Amino acid sequence: SMWHGGGTQNTQLFSAIQATEAQPICWEFDLYTQGLGNQRMTSTLDKVTWGWLEHGLYNDMVDPETGLATSGYGMRILGNGGPNWVSYPGQPAQREGWHHFSATIYPDRILFEVDLPATDALPAESLSYLVTGHDASALEWDEIKLGGPSGLSSAGGGAGYDNIHIYLVPEPASLALLGLGMFLMRRRRA
Repeated sequence: SMWHGGGTQNTQLFSAIQATEAQPICWEFDLYTQGLGNQRMTSTLDKVTWGWLEHGLYNDMVDPETGLATSGYGMRILGNGGPNWVSYPGQPAQREGWHHFSATIYPDRILFEVDLPATDALPAESLSYLVTGHDASALEWDEIKLGGPSGLSSAGGGAGYDNIHIYLVPEPASLALLGLGMFLMRRRRA
């Protein structure tokens, strides 16, 4: 885990991975925010030579249902037919605490999801937003960034990051083999 004050992003390269219909990419992270208001703190999944996916808190988005400007929880896809910053539908209220963000990336669509914590005034919420028309069929992701999107500052304060994962979802056949192996190991012990 790490604390980031906003601004210049921390960057880490990793071995390139590519999504297929049978094996989508799962990208997830937990983000802790202390305050409310003008925050720009995100995680970015990048391709060094292309563009990026971004997910987190931003202060200049469009609500996909109303078209109105808003700030808070959202995502963007830069390049290959994706939208610029959009909020989760319904513009959920920003809150303090740990938030779990995830995206499941297929060659032609991305499912963004966020789990927001309960507060004294707000119930816990789980929200999703499906982006279609995005061509990721030939993209190999190889970089993760944490901090202010595009290196921007965050006037509303920094954020904590934890449990950052990027992986290929196992194929159903692989899961079946894993399950069979676990069953046989359990049977052998008995």
